[in-house]
Formats: sequence, C-alpha cells, structure tokens
Amino acid sequence: MIKSLPPLSYKQCVQLLICAFYILLPFNWTLTLASENIEAEAMLLIDGQAAEEAAAEAAEKAAEEAAEAAQKAAEQAAQEAEEAAEEAAEQAVERAAEEAEQAADQAVEQAAQEAEEAAEEAAEQAAEQAAEEAEQAAEEAAEQAAEEAEQAAEEAAEQAAEEAEEETEEAAERVAEDAEEEAGDESDYKFSSEKQKNYIANLSAERIRILDESFRENGIEAIDNEMLVLTDDDAELNIQSGNYKVEEQIYLEGLDLVLTRIRTPEDVKISRSLKEVSQNLEKGDVDLNHIYELESDELPKTDTVFKDTGFSSADTLSSDQTAYIKLGLIDTQINQTHSALINQHIITKDFVPYEGVRPEIHGTSVASIMVGNEPEIFSGIISDATLYTASVFFTMPSDKVAATTESLILALDWLVQQNVPIINMSLSGPENKLLEIAIARVMEKGIIIVAAVGNSGPNAPPLYPAAYEGVVAVTAVDNDHQIYLRANRGHHVTFAALGVDILAARAGGGYHTQTGTSIAAPFVSSILANLASTTQNHAYLQKLKENTIDLGPPGFDNIYGYGLIQAEIE
Repeated sequence: MIKSLPPLSYKQCVQLLICAFYILLPFNWTLTLASENIEAEAMLLIDGQAAEEAAAEAAEKAAEEAAEAAQKAAEQAAQEAEEAAEEAAEQAVERAAEEAEQAADQAVEQAAQEAEEAAEEAAEQAAEQAAEEAEQAAEEAAEQAAEEAEQAAEEAAEQAAEEAEEETEEAAERVAEDAEEEAGDESDYKFSSEKQKNYIANLSAERIRILDESFRENGIEAIDNEMLVLTDDDAELNIQSGNYKVEEQIYLEGLDLVLTRIRTPEDVKISRSLKEVSQNLEKGDVDLNHIYELESDELPKTDTVFKDTGFSSADTLSSDQTAYIKLGLIDTQINQTHSALINQHIITKDFVPYEGVRPEIHGTSVASIMVGNEPEIFSGIISDATLYTASVFFTMPSDKVAATTESLILALDWLVQQNVPIINMSLSGPENKLLEIAIARVMEKGIIIVAAVGNSGPNAPPLYPAAYEGVVAVTAVDNDHQIYLRANRGHHVTFAALGVDILAARAGGGYHTQTGTSIAAPFVSSILANLASTTQNHAYLQKLKENTIDLGPPGFDNIYGYGLIQAEIE
C-alpha cells in the first residue's frame, strides 16, 4: 500500500527543481525550453516568497495597526459603555426613586385608610362600652343620690321648720313689743298688719342663699341674671315669658311698696330682659340688683385719745339733749362687744340674704363716732342716743366687701318703721332707679338721708346715693380744712366735715384712725339728729347751712358745698 508523502515546503520544491535541472542537463537541447520555463517559474517562486514576506510584514503591520485600532476602539467602546452604564444607572435610580415614592404614597394612603377604619371601629367600640359603663354608673349614682337627697331633705325640712317657727315666733314677739311701745303716737307706723306678718315670714324663709355670679359692665357691677322690681301694692306684675322666674316678693310696710326679685334667662342679655319686664309693668320700675361699696381708707393704728377736732358752735351735745335722740345707720355689721359700744343703746338687724362673712370694721368705726363711749378714753358725738344699725355688707366669693340694692331697700324700709329722723349711708355705687324711688319715699316721710360723696377722686362722675336730689352729700377735710384729695366733687356736695385721720373704734378692740368721706358723713348725721330733736319742720337743716364755715370760693361751691359744719364735742 503506497503511503502519501507529506506536502513539501516552498523551499524544498525549489531545491528539488534545481537538482532535476542538473540531472537532465545532457538533455539540454530538449530541455532548454523547459529550463527556461523552470527558471522563470523559479523566479516567480522567489518573487512569491518576497511577496509572501512582504505580505507577512504587511499583515503583521496591519495586525499591529488593527490591534492598535482595536485597542483604541475597545477603549472608546469601554468609555462609551461606561458612560452609557452611568446614564443607564442614573435613569434606573430615578425610575426606582419614582417607583419607590409612588409605592410609598400608596402605602401611606392605604395605611391611613386602614388606620382610620381601625380608629373608627375602636372608637365605636369604646363609645359603646363607655356609654354602657356611664349608664350603669349614672343609674347607681342616681339611686344613691336620690336616697341621700331624700334623707337630707327630710332632715333639712325638719330643721328648717323648727328654725322658721322659732324665728317667726321671735319676730312676732319683737313686732308686738315694738307696736306696744309705739301705740301712743299716731304718727308711728304699726307692725300688726297681715302684710307685715307676711314680710317677716318671707325674710325667715328666704334668709340665706348662695350668691350667684356677678357681672361688670362699663365699670358697674351687679348680680348676674337677676333684676328687681319695685311697685305699688296694687300693681300687677305681668311676665309674659316663662323664662322669667319670680324668686321672691316682699311687702315693704314702711315704704308701702312691693319689692320683687326676678331670675332672668341666662341666654338673654340683661338689657333686653329689663326692657321686656319694664314694658309689662303697670306701676313701678325695674332695675338691676347693683353692688355698692364702702367709702373709707383705714390708716395705721394709733392709741391717741379722741379730742375736740375743731368744731365750735352754741349747740352743745349734752347728755340731757341726746338721751332721746334716734338715728339710723346703714353699714356693715358692728362689734357691740367693743369697749366703746358694749354699754350703748344700739339695735341691729341683718339684711344680707347671702352666705358670706359679715365684716365689722367699717360699721364699728362709724357707730363709735356717732354713739361710742369709753369713759376717760373715747367719746362719740351723741353717745347717749339710740342707734338703729342695718347690716347690709358681706364678703363676696371674690373677697370684695359689698352690699346690694335689695339689701339697701330692705334696710331703708326697716329704718322708716323705727321712726329715725336721720339715716346715715357711708357707701356709694351706681345710679339705680329703685333705690332712688325708695329714698324719695323715705324723704317724703320727713326723714333726711346723709351719704358720703365717695372717694373716687375729683374728676370722677357722681356716685349714689349721695348724688340723688334731696340727699345731704358730705365731703371730707383734714384738720387744716383742706379737702381730702380723693373726695368726689360736684354740684350735689352739701357739707364738708372732718374725715382725715379720725380716731375710731377698731372692730378687733382698741382704736385706729380712719380716713374718707364715709368717716365725715357720721359727723353731719349726728349733728342733724341732735338738731332734729330740738327744731321743728326741718328748719335744723337750714340752720346747719347758715352756721357753716365757708371754705374755698365765697358761697356755695362744688368742692365744699355750703362749707364746714360746726358743733362742739364734749
């Protein structure tokens, strides 16, 4: 079997041809042409080898250039790929962020919705449970409260009945005694009428009540949701609305008037309520239950003995003259156990219908200036006179010491029944139509009202009751006859009296100095009460005007009135 030879290389083929040439040389003549051809072919082969080498070099060079180009292309492609990758990454991040934000919003909305639904469901369940528990607790509390209220009501009713019976009996006894004492005088007022018995019964039944809130408007204070009506005895009180409630009606024996206290609707302005009730009145008037304040300033304690303070006149207030003098005082409660008052002729009555402490400082001081007496220590102006004191002030929940229009009218009615010729009112407040009516009715009976002008300053508007027509309005001066700087002024000022650093009894014992127009007022009241016991037909008031010391501009003026009153104090 003939095996195939391996292929010859280019160089081997050339060598083989050359050998064959020399072998065949003898056959030159036949082979010339062939040799030429062979030589040509050999040359071609040589040229082909060179071309191959050149091609190889060219190929190598091309390969190198291709490699370089490929490397450059690869680098450029890598750069472009990197840039494309970065751009793709940024776009992917943005798309991912947007998709995440949308997913988050959807998740929040879904969570909120689910939370709202869960909260509503929980709230409904809690409300149902709370309602059931509250209903059960309310039923238990109502049962317990009903039992306690029933028991307390029974106890309170028994106690109130006992107290009312005792108080009514005591009041009836006092009325009978007073009526018996006054029976010989036709001008005195009787206490035995059926109306007066009802009046006493009403006072007993409505003795104390809790103070509701007060309100202040434009500087004027009054009891909230309450009004007062003052009418003639035969007047009809027509209240059309069921929202108004008549709390109390009292017949005033001394004034021959009926005082009605009305509770107004809480959701209606008080001004509208006043207008509605006023339109339905046949006779009388309606106003707020205003609040009034005291008019004095307490100064540091002193133990100086009370001395002559500068009064001088032919009118000497001796014991013989003052033994039968009566005068009235509307003020705070007084301390009758004080050494200057314990042995004096003092009759007191409380007209405060509210809970609260009854202060004693102011009333004790004023009463001591009028009728106080502690031998060799202190002496008032008319120490042997009988003083009727009506307590109208109490301490409000705000710690303010105040009196109401209602208490003032009741006090005036009682003092009229005591036949006092002079009533001292060392207090001030807003204008009130009902108080004006009551004071006018008092003055119609020949009784003089003396009031402090107030301590609000020289530029302050007039205060009441001092500014009512016919009231004797008193201002204060010091020992040098200089006006008290805080005293009110105006054409209503009637007299001036000492009212600065005046020694007076202190409620807690001992003595202290007091200043204010309310301390000056009792000087005028005491002098007038003394003159009233010796002078007829109110000539004593004119007599006092004619014997004053003229201060300030000549004649009557808005600061001192007719001037400083005169009297000698023993």
